[in-house]
Amino acid sequence: MERWRKKAVQLLPKLQRDILEAESIGMLWTVLSSAFVRAHKEPQDDERIQAIYASARWAVEAGDQGPGGRCTDEDWASLTVVHFYENLPMEPRVVTRMHEFMGRDEILGFSEVFKYHLKPDQHQAFIETVLAARDRWTRSMAKKA
Repeated sequence: MERWRKKAVQLLPKLQRDILEAESIGMLWTVLSSAFVRAHKEPQDDERIQAIYASARWAVEAGDQGPGGRCTDEDWASLTVVHFYENLPMEPRVVTRMHEFMGRDEILGFSEVFKYHLKPDQHQAFIETVLAARDRWTRSMAKKA
């Protein structure tokens, strides 16, 4: 079993069937992205949201290329960015909660990726909105601690 598929099953056991049926990591991210958006609808499934973010983080960090540096289906990082992260700004329900699941550095680290579907002014507003929400959320969590 491919490394990405094994990790996805480990992180998302409830989606095992979909993971095993995915023909590629790109197809897997199509399925996971749909599940991710559904998890943001009422009743929200924070466990699934967190698990899909964890899968995406792992894929980007463990991103690998084939022999000789050739891009293959195993180029997890690129495929995860294209099929998952680029689309996050397009989902209003996702945007309203991103600050709870992504750290400030992570948001800023993907800033260029988030530009893909946005005009420059939309991108600027998106980043400002998410970072402001992250700052407010961080302060409120610190008060609770």
